[in-house]
Amino acid sequence: GDTASAGLINIITNAPDPEGFSAKLGLDITDDGTLGSKYTRREYRGMMNIPVSENSALRTVFNFNNTIGLRKNKISGQDQENKDYGVRMHYLYKPTDDFSFALIGNFSKNKLEGPSIFTPVRSVTPIHQEAIAACGITASPKNQYVCHDFDEHNNTDIYTLSAEFNFKAFGHEITSITSYSKTEIGPWNWQIMGLSYPRLLEIRSSG
Repeated sequence: GDTASAGLINIITNAPDPEGFSAKLGLDITDDGTLGSKYTRREYRGMMNIPVSENSALRTVFNFNNTIGLRKNKISGQDQENKDYGVRMHYLYKPTDDFSFALIGNFSKNKLEGPSIFTPVRSVTPIHQEAIAACGITASPKNQYVCHDFDEHNNTDIYTLSAEFNFKAFGHEITSITSYSKTEIGPWNWQIMGLSYPRLLEIRSSG
């Protein structure tokens, strides 16, 4: 809204705490075929709060998520492997109740190998139906398979850095934020249809 700081959506994260050290670690683990799971997943999350002085602290948060098998390729036998990981460092200096300074840095990375989220065959025309049937796929909203020999992969890196000043003056609270953001995408290759073009041309010419 009009009163949000630094954008349309204002997300307030936990601030560093100068009063004491703390840390947390969490993990989620699933394996394909174990206890009904249909894919493999490893997720790790952690946080560490380190007091620097009596009025400043550093808070570091990290996450790593590796998911394998949400999409599968019938031709190559390759499972989709999606890796997400990131780290956030937040330094806070608050000498008085009326003034504080924060420096925040973020890095996140997404790396995908294998069938992308866009490629599973959900519904097809008659000519496509013949192609996917030859590959052993049944088109449906629940289908997670693709049928092509295209090398799909994607890589995205996001960097952000921001400095924030908060102070009180003349009965008002004032916030000033300066930020920098950079997104790097690629290299990437996606096969949107989820089917092999040579196979479609072969069926179309024979029909």
